Amino acid sequence: MDSWWGRFGSGHAQQATATTYSHLTDLAISNMYNGKACSSCYAPGHKSCGNNGTIRCEGAIDQCAYITGTVSEGNITIPFAARGCASEGACNIKPNYQLKSGVFRYVFETVNCSPAPSSAVQTRVWGSHLLPSLAGLLLVKSIY
Repeated sequence: MDSWWGRFGSGHAQQATATTYSHLTDLAISNMYNGKACSSCYAPGHKSCGNNGTIRCEGAIDQCAYITGTVSEGNITIPFAARGCASEGACNIKPNYQLKSGVFRYVFETVNCSPAPSSAVQTRVWGSHLLPSLAGLLLVKSIY
């Protein structure tokens, strides 16, 4: 079973699971700020998104990710783009990887990552209009 953790847009850590492996792994997730920060955005209905603020990374999540793909519900499919903190494991997501989160199905087209820079500046969290289904979007990939 894959488990994904991440911080995007609203600044809240989210988790969802996708059954693709036969073993379930419990993850110890730290919510302690690690001194790193990334640009953040979430843009459903768009193929790209800019910087809507900065989000603080936590625990072992020390990469900045930019993700594009599609999200579907039933027969409706729209593009999405997101930026935020990611784990190194999440940065290994391959194109066409599919993740179900509630009634939504995400298909990842690109996942581009770089090491998160240290942040000495005050970070801000922008609006809380993050779709609940974004819970599946990232970030610690755990495979046994």
